[in-house]
Amino acid sequence: YTPPHMNGVLSGAKNLNYTLEIRKRSKLIDRFTGFSAAKKIVETINGGSTITNLSFAGFNPVGNILFSTIFTFNPGVLFIASAGNDNGNVSFRTPANLGLMPNVVTVGATTLSDQRVPDSNFGPAVGLSAPGEEVFSPTFFTPPLLDAGDYEFFDGTSASAPMVTGVAGLIKAI
Repeated sequence: YTPPHMNGVLSGAKNLNYTLEIRKRSKLIDRFTGFSAAKKIVETINGGSTITNLSFAGFNPVGNILFSTIFTFNPGVLFIASAGNDNGNVSFRTPANLGLMPNVVTVGATTLSDQRVPDSNFGPAVGLSAPGEEVFSPTFFTPPLLDAGDYEFFDGTSASAPMVTGVAGLIKAI
């Protein structure tokens, strides 16, 4: 550990085989479909993932069917979904709206003063909230991370959900 290096959300975990992957849609192709997300989720499950972070939200009926099917047929996988940042009810955001399923945790974002981030989505499917304001996070970089320029502040539920994912991984390690 070399400050300010975070070394992933499971820094220091022992006796746990894990992979930390950052996947982001291409800036050249600014399209992200439910089908491409579902395909990547199935690939990670088939690769042995038992805890998966999903930091995206949108709504369409096909995406809702895709994700609820994947979650239902993989009861041994814990899916952690960011609630989204529209200051709206998660009932209208997929996969966040699936937080009432037994293997899905939908995560909202809190401020530095432990209040709901004003843009963080809300509703009965939100099971937990975690810090989502000014989270110090690695940028897309070429290793090694050497100085503060390799980091940036990151806000929203996509910053909160990885923290919950990391805690779930640590619990699993124990």
